[in-house]
Amino acid sequence: LWWAGFLDDYGASSAVVRLRPSTRPPVVLYTDAEGNGGLGACLFRDGTSSWWQLRAPAHCRDLAGNLGFPRGMPIFLYEAMVPFVACRFWQRLLTGRALLVFVDNLTLLGALQRGRSRTCPPLNCVVHALLTLLHAHGGQPSFFWVPTRFNIADPASRGAPSILSLSPTFALVAFVAVSFAWFCRCCRLVLWTLAER
Repeated sequence: LWWAGFLDDYGASSAVVRLRPSTRPPVVLYTDAEGNGGLGACLFRDGTSSWWQLRAPAHCRDLAGNLGFPRGMPIFLYEAMVPFVACRFWQRLLTGRALLVFVDNLTLLGALQRGRSRTCPPLNCVVHALLTLLHAHGGQPSFFWVPTRFNIADPASRGAPSILSLSPTFALVAFVAVSFAWFCRCCRLVLWTLAER
């Protein structure tokens, strides 16, 4: 009953989504942002990789004051923009696929895993928009934390070329990361199945 009240208060909707384990390997997305508005993302899908980098629009700093952040846009909101923009950018590649998203910001990770932020309405809006986008296209997202020093998208967010374009041995690192993520997802599915019995 409390959940229905929460949904009414926030004008949100709820749906039960039954997920079937995919037989195809998941798509893996690493995202990162830096404090001055640099954004970067790296995507791994079916043995290929791609990346992008950009700057958040300058009016984001002005918008921060209107959102109640007089000292500027908090990093977790920049971090939240990246998965949303990346999923819009690579939307066609994500349709109907399991998606493993790696972020290095714990505030964002908590909001993504819960599907909401208890204390930040702007973060709620971005998380809701991301999850709505993914579910509308049959995406099956799982969210994980990655330490900043192992975040593949970190150089791209700082304006440097992605590590994908710099290192010929990166394929091995990417393979290990994807394999570990796939293993974690399989373990979660097994535990979820056992819990339903």
